[in-house]
Amino acid sequence: MNAVHDFGWHQMPNGRGSLLSWYPDCGAVVLDGPGGFHFLGCITDEVVVRRRLAGWEEVEHHQPDALAWARASVAGRTVRDGGVARSRPATAGGPAP
Repeated sequence: MNAVHDFGWHQMPNGRGSLLSWYPDCGAVVLDGPGGFHFLGCITDEVVVRRRLAGWEEVEHHQPDALAWARASVAGRTVRDGGVARSRPATAGGPAP
């Protein structure tokens, strides 16, 4: 059994937070915290999950819609807020995945 990979907490202004985790044995990507348990999708490839969730550390501290960002990222999309697309941060050495 592979260990769970935790990407980190999303800390909200009210002090509550949620933990973004990936379960490599089944590929489940979940966000769990006081706001509930959210199954975001299934990614079985570690390279893909790491690429799609690259930038979570920045998002979790600076975007109020981190759950929407995580859902879109797991699905391989960008987040749209007010009609403006916000891409995930670029990874070192190339454009955003």
